[in-house]
Amino acid sequence: MRYLRAMVWLWLGSVALVAVSPAAALAQLSPVRDGFQGKTITIVVPHGAGGGFDIYARLVAPFFGKYIPGTEVVVRNVTGAGGLRGRNQVYTARPDGLTLGFTTGTGMIFSAWSGLEGVRFDLGKLTHVGRIAYETQVLALSARGPLRSFADVRKAGRPIKLGFSGVGGDDYYTTAIIARHFGYTTDPITGYAGSREANLAAVRGEVDGVQVQASSLMPLLRSGDLIPVLILGHTRDPALPEVPTAVELADTPATREVAGALANVYGADRIFFGPPDLAPATLEFLRRTFDRIVEDREFLAHARQAKRPIAPLTGEAVERLVRDILRVGERTLRPMVRQIAKQVQ
Repeated sequence: MRYLRAMVWLWLGSVALVAVSPAAALAQLSPVRDGFQGKTITIVVPHGAGGGFDIYARLVAPFFGKYIPGTEVVVRNVTGAGGLRGRNQVYTARPDGLTLGFTTGTGMIFSAWSGLEGVRFDLGKLTHVGRIAYETQVLALSARGPLRSFADVRKAGRPIKLGFSGVGGDDYYTTAIIARHFGYTTDPITGYAGSREANLAAVRGEVDGVQVQASSLMPLLRSGDLIPVLILGHTRDPALPEVPTAVELADTPATREVAGALANVYGADRIFFGPPDLAPATLEFLRRTFDRIVEDREFLAHARQAKRPIAPLTGEAVERLVRDILRVGERTLRPMVRQIAKQVQ
């Protein structure tokens, strides 16, 4: 619950960035709203039904309908090619505001930087409606092993065994990049059936640790089965105030820049996006509608009931974040991601 409260405080600050209230802005955009009457808005989710992204999308969909009356809003799961099929479908859709995507911006960035075959989207041309949530990424160690801190990891004198469901995920790239800049090596152990199984492998001591979203680890952190030692973010997580960030521990300007760039990449998580070339008024309307949704009390109650943390950013803030990610990350992160991808292909 404390973690959820922390997420709510984060979105309160981001919503305050909007100069005009979402309700007032929408009133000024009534001609755009009228253009949606009698039409269907499709939210494409490039992830399987019943998972976290699907749950978020289905929580939000009825509220798009609430604030755009006269429309039908449907959620369509378009899986395949590690999410590329659905993301490409949104990117190539007509720019009329009737097709939106909901996915991990972090995953989109890493898949584009890796040179993965089949990527048809340009990160710099996507339109951003808003971010619904952000979850802290934490490196956690097995309590059954000899390592108790990030300092122990750095001086272990051997590769650190980390558990993954597969190669090529954002956690796979991130752990390798952090290791390279903090002076140690990793031994990725793959093949676990999802992050839950990898987490349990760490509990059993089969691997030294895992990197995963803090919320999914909280029961294991509270029980003492796993030890959190590093946060990938600019600031410490209020739910884990004793755990330092990679930015804090960086001891060279180059490492600090890379740690900050990774924190930005993870800040682009769980985003609603659209195809390039949306008309400015249409994009403005969708953004202000999104802003109304994330401050809607009924929506927030549903999110709490579903145990889905809410930490929104406005579309404008996401756009600035992605611009900064591309400015710094294309130079500092992309070459390393491409190199790591070649090693595992």
